Amino acid sequence: MAGSVGILFCGVDLTDDDTLEALDMIPGIDWTAHRGLVRIGALVDDGDLLQRTSHLITSVVAAVPTARPVRVDRDIVSISDIADRVGVNREAVRHWANGTRGNGLFPSPVGVVSNETRIFEWWEVDQWLESNLALGDEVGHLCLEDLARVDLLVSQWNRRLSGCEGWTVTTHNKVALPVHREVAAPVRSAEYTPSTSWREHTLVRTEVGVA
Repeated sequence: MAGSVGILFCGVDLTDDDTLEALDMIPGIDWTAHRGLVRIGALVDDGDLLQRTSHLITSVVAAVPTARPVRVDRDIVSISDIADRVGVNREAVRHWANGTRGNGLFPSPVGVVSNETRIFEWWEVDQWLESNLALGDEVGHLCLEDLARVDLLVSQWNRRLSGCEGWTVTTHNKVALPVHREVAAPVRSAEYTPSTSWREHTLVRTEVGVA
């Protein structure tokens, strides 16, 4: 299933005509202002998540040299946001979230912000809506593991673009990856930590510190 990935960038001025023209030349992307940053997204297939994400970052930075990737957009939503997206009233969503309607297995909030507003990850909410009420948005979303992979890739690109010493770009299975020059042997594992980089379901441990 095709899904969407969104990367938050700084250094992208959407009020500048040259910037908008440059972004418009990149095929298959969309962009919008997002809380002081700019979210730039693209559709991806299951098999090319990192390749498409890396290509997205490369294309944006080439088109807008001041652009810097910050992090993946996790698409955090409130009860009001969920109600708007699904087309129901807020009270219905509150009942789902409180377990007083539905199967009682509505996703847990990932946090609470001002005025005790609960916030959720949309991909989890969308899965629940689709499974229980057939109200999903019919668009694939990155799961928690995919979000972590993309976040790690974005972090590596950010280090490279920030000029951290010791970083270079290599290609693995057609995916451009910024990695530290000292790369150990691949470690086959489903686990990951901030000190590992993901390459096509193979973890390659890298030095992430700067000497």
